[in-house]
Amino acid sequence: MIDIQSSPLILYFIAVLLASSPVAFVLERLSRRAPALFSGAFLIASGSALALSGTLDGTFFVLADLPFLGRIALFADGLSSLMLIALLAIAGLVSISGTWSGGEKPEAQRGFQALFLLYVAGVAGLFLSANLVLLFAFLELTLIASWLVLGWWGGQGRGRTSIKYFLYTELGALIFLAGVLMLWGSIGTLDALSAPSGTPISPGSMLAVAFIIAGVFVKSAVFPTHGWLPDAYSESPPKLAAALSFSTVAIGAYLLLRVFGSFVPGALSDPRVSGTLAAFGLFNIIYGGLAAIRQKDLRRVLSYSSISQAGYVLIGVASATQIGFLGVLIWAVAHGFGKSALFLISGEYRRLIGTDSLDGLGGLAGKMPVTSSSLLLSFLSLAGIPPTLGFWGEFFILFGFASSLLSAGIDPLRMGVLVVTAAFTVVSAAYGLWTARRILYGESAPGSQGARDRPSFALPLFSMVLVLVALGIMPFLLTGAFWIYHG
Repeated sequence: MIDIQSSPLILYFIAVLLASSPVAFVLERLSRRAPALFSGAFLIASGSALALSGTLDGTFFVLADLPFLGRIALFADGLSSLMLIALLAIAGLVSISGTWSGGEKPEAQRGFQALFLLYVAGVAGLFLSANLVLLFAFLELTLIASWLVLGWWGGQGRGRTSIKYFLYTELGALIFLAGVLMLWGSIGTLDALSAPSGTPISPGSMLAVAFIIAGVFVKSAVFPTHGWLPDAYSESPPKLAAALSFSTVAIGAYLLLRVFGSFVPGALSDPRVSGTLAAFGLFNIIYGGLAAIRQKDLRRVLSYSSISQAGYVLIGVASATQIGFLGVLIWAVAHGFGKSALFLISGEYRRLIGTDSLDGLGGLAGKMPVTSSSLLLSFLSLAGIPPTLGFWGEFFILFGFASSLLSAGIDPLRMGVLVVTAAFTVVSAAYGLWTARRILYGESAPGSQGARDRPSFALPLFSMVLVLVALGIMPFLLTGAFWIYHG
């Protein structure tokens, strides 16, 4: 176990991040681009400082000690720190994409960036919460902020879609909270810093774990609770869709890794728990991949692709190995950068060409070379093809699951999960390359004559893809920093 030190810096960081939201709102009085430029600069600078200095890693700060809930604290280990840095980098690049040329009218942007920063602050607070009730409070903040953005700035179907999004994800959050309270009654604490790591798993703990898993399934759009995701992604503004694409997978991955890594590490040794996660993971990989192939527009392809890729997270957690957990972290980061880039590209196609329908796109490789190369590399990462970061995430997940299979004895069912999961990586590559071919090559679409790369859009976009390739070549930057706190 790595020692952690008390430091108020982690509190200052969250406070400044929360305060950035009203600052962005005030900056709207200066110009319509000022809030986005401020947000992007602030988030990227914060993420870079944390990555280079490691200031928060291994620190905690106690906010209060309450009679019933115990210690309410913030803390950062090698899991939360890496998730946080990825969040800040992605959100910062998303904020500035397309900001300093073109864009919407000022009225369409009023309040958007303030809510976007509030959403980012909620996700960051979730990653840095030691107490599970505090984590739930930040989870609620992310839900409210994203719901408001979707409801105010979404597409034509935003009214119905925002209600569906809120009901589904709030239900998932409440199921998760019920599991947290059951876990509290079983192990006697909600604080990751004081959770006993060697406590035997009781029937109460197993029931709590079942509720927590069910809540995470809803929040991460795991089949059959995925109904909210395709519509929400299709109707969201491009920047919100890009941020949601990271957080939906990353939050689900983080919640499972935190609960199983810091609170009930022994639960995964029960074949009912690991088997359930593996079975749902495999089904989502198959269902999401096959559904993605059938879609007619880019956002729908990306939506069902997210359902498929959430399955790899479940397989990695089911491995109950540190290398499998590492694979989940890397997969979440790779998915975040790659999928966020693709949702931004989809929004750019809608802005320039008027559609992201695959039938209405074509021949864009020569017209938009930077955007086109970013599209292709992002799909390659999501398919787990080297030298992108997605390859390492997929490799460590499969390796971790294989090692758990060998250590526990050959189980035909788990062997089948491993074989089919590995084989279905071909499907991910197939729908990604098929989609890219339809968009980039062939006859030019009628509305694409004026399509071109905008520097203000292409630079942040290419930066995302550059991170995927750089970390794919140097994965030790993530593997060397990963660790999960055990009480």
